[in-house]
Amino acid sequence: MSDESDEFDDEFTPWTAEGAEQLRAAARAASDAILAHAERVAALSGDAQTPKVFESALSLAEVIAEFTDAQYAYTGTTVPLGAIYSFIDAMSENEEPEAVDVPGISVYQRRDYEVLDEESVMQAGRDAFREAWPDATDEDAAADVTTLGGALYQIAHAGGGWSALDRVQSLGVTGATVIVVPTEVTLGSDPDSWPEDPFEDADIDEAIYGQSDVFVAPPRDDDGDDDGGAAGPAIESR
Repeated sequence: MSDESDEFDDEFTPWTAEGAEQLRAAARAASDAILAHAERVAALSGDAQTPKVFESALSLAEVIAEFTDAQYAYTGTTVPLGAIYSFIDAMSENEEPEAVDVPGISVYQRRDYEVLDEESVMQAGRDAFREAWPDATDEDAAADVTTLGGALYQIAHAGGGWSALDRVQSLGVTGATVIVVPTEVTLGSDPDSWPEDPFEDADIDEAIYGQSDVFVAPPRDDDGDDDGGAAGPAIESR
């Protein structure tokens, strides 16, 4: 056995009366913490408050870790609660990033759609063109909207923004994600002054906030057609 191990063995003194009392005190504190955690969680009332469960759980875990420390000091073992340290480390890694002062932010969003019926999307674009230009004829709309991209633009233009695509029945939103990153220089009013690639700073590792949504398609009837209901977000994360 090495001198270092001998030194450790000399310093480690389990099974002392003082250690037993510290273990009992830690057990009482852990018991109180469990009851307090139960009261906090029982006062919650919905999925929107789930983050509060994890917040309370981390506080409880820290007290349980103190009990585990006391048990180890008395017995040299951490069973059955030794895994609590890994839980605390994992929870700490997932905590919200610290607030930072930044001169500006960039919001990068991706929202994907399945094109269920391209011709219907084209027609929706022509209808949107007519809505934006009431004096235009069907021929004018057909002449203007000749591509899928052009149809999408007209829908967004008439609908007050790109979120209007969510209301097009022949488009099915499948997923969306957004990240917010700090930026030293925001885009100005002159596009000629913008970077050649305005998305070059979309670095997820630098994000100060992020969210992802997935969507569940509306149920289909026996004929394979959907029931007309809009798809809705099923999961939100990050």
